[in-house]
Amino acid sequence: MSAVCFTTITPNLVVRDVAGSTASYRDALGFAVKDTVPAMANPTFGGTDTPFVIMSGVDALHAAVALTPVVMPLHTTFYGMREFAVQDPDGHLNTFAERVG
Repeated sequence: MSAVCFTTITPNLVVRDVAGSTASYRDALGFAVKDTVPAMANPTFGGTDTPFVIMSGVDALHAAVALTPVVMPLHTTFYGMREFAVQDPDGHLNTFAERVG
């Protein structure tokens, strides 16, 4: 088996309210919205994707997301990451982490 190298990950989240979810990711978390894709009508699922985003400036992002439900407070883990998690309006859990020394 040859080595695998992921170069891009694009999470596709099934949501009830595209405008509300877009606003949450753009306004509360500072994401740039590239595109939205129409999906099935009346989805009966959602909230099962849990992106883990490695980044720099995790403390600044944490300070800026006061209006977003923080479900895991900012903390430093035993595995060397400073991280916190928020939940979007459809229940998707998003963890933001920064490697620390």
